[in-house]
Amino acid sequence: MKVLVITGGTLKKDFLKQFLSKHAFDHTIVVDGALKTAAEMNLCFQSLVGDFDTIDARILHSYLGKNGLYIEQHKPQKNETDTELAVNLGLETIKKHGKKDETNEIAILGATGGRLDHALGNIHLVYKALKQGISCKLYDEDNCLFMINRHTILTDETKEYHYVSFLPFTDTAEGVTLKGFLYPLENARLEKGCTLGISNEVTEEHPSVSVDSGVLIGILSRDHTEK
Repeated sequence: MKVLVITGGTLKKDFLKQFLSKHAFDHTIVVDGALKTAAEMNLCFQSLVGDFDTIDARILHSYLGKNGLYIEQHKPQKNETDTELAVNLGLETIKKHGKKDETNEIAILGATGGRLDHALGNIHLVYKALKQGISCKLYDEDNCLFMINRHTILTDETKEYHYVSFLPFTDTAEGVTLKGFLYPLENARLEKGCTLGISNEVTEEHPSVSVDSGVLIGILSRDHTEK
């Protein structure tokens, strides 16, 4: 099962339209202020989540009571960000309706740009999903961020980007092996504060990444001028 979370960070309509033309989702969750973009683009979505402190009241009112739409409203004084609440709902939805023999993952758009504290917090949400055995990726116009804690064969999605970088999310990542890359690694130890894994490139059809212990952040990226 694939879940899309559209949150209220920097998100251009052209990118969103292009992204949706390439990806299909079983359940879409719109977060708070992102409702304005969803409404302007007439997007179909199944859930609306947030404290609704940044939504135009007229737009929100037009969706209240809409048939089939699940609305989860929270008080502004809360422990979680709106995006975390949406990811929590996404995880619950996958656990209820996802199947073991299919790809279960969450994609988040609008999670970068703007406030750096929110961007960093959203990266931590990728780790939250990983701990529950569910893949989660953050996308923006030029990047795709994910995390790895075991042997992983990267998908064809890597072909859309020029660079791929790996950095430790935990203090260390042990036994890191990269195959099918311009700069391979064999049983390497990556530590926080080291930039060894930045700006690699894929050279083979099915590149793979292995890590024996710890967690790696993977980032597919391209220069903005390459599109």
